[in-house]
Amino acid sequence: MPVYYSSIKEETLAVRQTCGIFDVSHMGNILIQGEEAQSFCDFMITNSISDKKENQIIYSPLCTPEGGIVDDILVYKFNTRKLLLIVNASNKGKDFKWLNDHSSGFQVSLEDQSDRFSLLAVQGPESSSILKKNLALDLDDLDYYTFKKTGANPDCLISRTGYTGERGYELLVENSLAVPLWEKILKSSGCVPCGLGARDILRLEAAFPLYGQELSFTINPFESNLSRFVRLEKDNFLGKTALMKFKENHKNTRIGFTMVLNKIARQDSLIYAEDDQKEIGWVSSGTFSFNLGKSIGMGFINKNEIKSEIFQIKISDKFYRAQKVKMPFIKSNVKE
Repeated sequence: MPVYYSSIKEETLAVRQTCGIFDVSHMGNILIQGEEAQSFCDFMITNSISDKKENQIIYSPLCTPEGGIVDDILVYKFNTRKLLLIVNASNKGKDFKWLNDHSSGFQVSLEDQSDRFSLLAVQGPESSSILKKNLALDLDDLDYYTFKKTGANPDCLISRTGYTGERGYELLVENSLAVPLWEKILKSSGCVPCGLGARDILRLEAAFPLYGQELSFTINPFESNLSRFVRLEKDNFLGKTALMKFKENHKNTRIGFTMVLNKIARQDSLIYAEDDQKEIGWVSSGTFSFNLGKSIGMGFINKNEIKSEIFQIKISDKFYRAQKVKMPFIKSNVKE
């Protein structure tokens, strides 16, 4: 995926106003099959797939025994014996090894299919109408966080999740079908190709975490405000004991902020208290939002040090004021 095709601004605005298409084929996909596929997956993730119906999708962290985050993934449930994991590109090799290393004792087989399939994401308020028009797809029965096979022409797996805060669809296809499908979708005047720059701004506006920034081995799900995806009532899963402790006692919390001046606070910039300039946290993501016309960001602050909605961020040896705000930064239309 390039950083941009036309311009980051044009592509970002297109997704909010009409429609954009992203080539996210770099994402990994891992197939889990076998008699104990579902119970194995539930042991590996903090969320629960066992109480979901066929053709439903869940989001979940994968955690270490110490409670740190190995990755955040999507789990597609075909049935109790067949599950598909969509994992982050930078982690697909690590995730496959992690799963394999913990699969002993379960009747499962794992297959890394990342090199076999391509993934296209069509996002924006007009995504549904464009796919219906260009591909003649029936999307009326595709609810948020569900998927289905389309059958022939095109033969693909289509899901509805999204990483932009807008209504969106993902099409998983054999590599040989990807380019013709891409070109067919782009025939619509309302859809533009979008790159990595727009994707990062859009996900930040929607306050979605990114692995390596809001998620890592040293950050637990409670710090990253992902508690709703941690099902501590499950009998057992990897990291449960540590996460039970973190629920009641975690030091940092993820927050959103806007800059008082439109200076961009980049990753790893330090956050200081306004009154005494005591270091209280760090920036995990920062950018300029073309949709809001202001600089926004996310970061982590020591919960015990949040004494004011105003704090300072050090950028290039100078201090700039920032204000804590509610997340997401934009109203999410992803379920509409």
